[in-house]
Amino acid sequence: MKDCFLKYDDFSEVLQDKYGYRTPDHILEMCKKDLLFKYDFWYYVNLLKVVYDCSKLAREGKLDSHEWACQSLNMFQLIEHAGTPVNISGVDNLEILKKQPCVLVSNHMSIMETFMLPCIFLNYGFGTYVLKESLTNYPYFKDVLKAIDPISVKRENPREDLKKVLTDGVKKLGEGTSLIIFPQSTRNVVLDKSQFNTLGHKLAARANVPVIPVAIKTDFFGKGKIIAELSKIDRSKDVYIKFGEPILNVKEDSKGAYEKTFRFIADSYRSWGGEVKE
Repeated sequence: MKDCFLKYDDFSEVLQDKYGYRTPDHILEMCKKDLLFKYDFWYYVNLLKVVYDCSKLAREGKLDSHEWACQSLNMFQLIEHAGTPVNISGVDNLEILKKQPCVLVSNHMSIMETFMLPCIFLNYGFGTYVLKESLTNYPYFKDVLKAIDPISVKRENPREDLKKVLTDGVKKLGEGTSLIIFPQSTRNVVLDKSQFNTLGHKLAARANVPVIPVAIKTDFFGKGKIIAELSKIDRSKDVYIKFGEPILNVKEDSKGAYEKTFRFIADSYRSWGGEVKE
């Protein structure tokens, strides 16, 4: 079964040639015949294996950007193997990352987009995340996060978080590292504008770099009632990732850039059947 999936170099070539991707029907048909992957337990066993492998590579000092992208693709293909189609579009809008770093601003639904995005954006330049500090204390996750050197925030004091993101973020962007920010305070299947903060746009304005809007829909993987990262998988829902056109004039019009970003994400999310609250 593993042989039917693309290797990372081949996947990268498809992205850069077609600027998009959709799980081929023949892959989905083959995966549906795999009885084990019809059970959520088997999915989680394999998910944990990928996390463990990443952690091991990180502890050994081998988790460079290429290996991180390869492991991200393993997670990506695990979702396909479970029978969930993945749709990616707008990848041509990442070409700007070859010339300069940007702030990628995305809505946030589940932990899966954090795993999936690297195999896409790392084709165009190095980047890392702005994440909750608590994640850096998770077993195995902490090893991976140490290797990719994210900016961590506590999300207890907005003023302190803003100061840290602006200080550390401007430095990373100045060094050529792009940053992926999820402005929502918590993962949610409803895109609520009141919860979609301006942190990413303030950072982009301070560093004078473009913003790339990213719309995602990963609610095939819900939020667990007891443990947020463990939930029942809904294989009837496609996964969507769409990149918008870079917004160049953030420093001159931060508020306008924010509105453009939210509008792109909201329109995309609605077109996929998602709920938006404005």
